Amino acid sequence: MTLPPLDDHAARQRILIMQTTFPDEPTARVFATRVVERKLAACVQIFPALQSLYHWNGTLETAAEVLVQMKTTDATLEKLRQLIDDYHPYDVPEQIWFHAEASVAFGVWVHQQVNHG
Repeated sequence: MTLPPLDDHAARQRILIMQTTFPDEPTARVFATRVVERKLAACVQIFPALQSLYHWNGTLETAAEVLVQMKTTDATLEKLRQLIDDYHPYDVPEQIWFHAEASVAFGVWVHQQVNHG
């Protein structure tokens, strides 16, 4: 199989990456399972052993967290944000999303796995 040149914009597929953090791996895994079962993301990756430093209520805090990264599409963004709001144990859960360009094969797979309805 011959891959198209990297500068060929037509050889790319746009996907959406959403990320949030959780206080522990079991909570992250339950959330990730819900996301994939509901077809709100094609794939969820769980990155354990993250250290976060932040100010909360005027105090510098340090916390061990688990990063959850979801590969999805624009069509599921609002439902995914709502699921985070409904399920997340934090008062202000991280919700960061951005667009990424993926290979055509991977991008098509992401779009096929996600419920667009």
